[in-house]
Amino acid sequence: MAGIGFELNKLLSRNSFFSDIFGFFYSANVSAGPWIMSSITLVVIQLLIPQNEIPFFISAIIYTFIFSTILFGSVSTSVTRYLADLIYKKEFEKIYELYVSSLTYAVISSATFLLVFFLLNKITEIWKIFLFSYSLTVLTIIWVQVIFITTIRVFTPVVVSFLVGSLLSLLGSVYLFRLKGEYFAYLGYNLGLMLIASMLQPFVKRYLFVKNPVNHPPLKWRACKKPWLTTLSLSATLGWSWHHGMLLKFHALPSAIKQS
Repeated sequence: MAGIGFELNKLLSRNSFFSDIFGFFYSANVSAGPWIMSSITLVVIQLLIPQNEIPFFISAIIYTFIFSTILFGSVSTSVTRYLADLIYKKEFEKIYELYVSSLTYAVISSATFLLVFFLLNKITEIWKIFLFSYSLTVLTIIWVQVIFITTIRVFTPVVVSFLVGSLLSLLGSVYLFRLKGEYFAYLGYNLGLMLIASMLQPFVKRYLFVKNPVNHPPLKWRACKKPWLTTLSLSATLGWSWHHGMLLKFHALPSAIKQS
């Protein structure tokens, strides 16, 4: 994330032991904080709701995190690199255009994956299609927002948004499960994701939007003009997923979703 890099450069330039330690924890908190809060939320939900009663919910959320990360993670290095170049050249009017292009990619790539996924696994139930499609698309959008919000070096909104959204996901899932069952528990979780995205968007627009930007071709595609960066980013994302044992569950998840 470009903004984190700028702040870390300031910290590490002090060239002291404590600045190095603080820089490490600063980077870990901003980069991994949203993941940590989301993971804790999912763990607590599984502790409060019997797992055998929400197999589709748990399986779908695991899929959501795996593939939302892969979908945008595969190009995030290219986008971040291009974003840093725009900031360095002070071409600030292009940043919001790049953001819109990245959101467009997030929606299109999510829709393409979902179509293939549902066709291959022959999933036709409306509730499953709606809930899973919503969570995957919104979470992919959130990863885009996180990258751009950190360019303005205002990291508190990211942490606060995930904290409040995760709390809503937790409370909504547990409460709605007791009222209406598994599908509504998933709906409660999705409400938390919607809140996170809704809280981040005003900050992105406030700091990055330019009223009269210069019209360019979609900057997202220009950002990815170096295939080696995309390949590197995709490889790193897949390696991260495999390392954490997420993809090891890939073969079992479709059956869990279809049979629940």
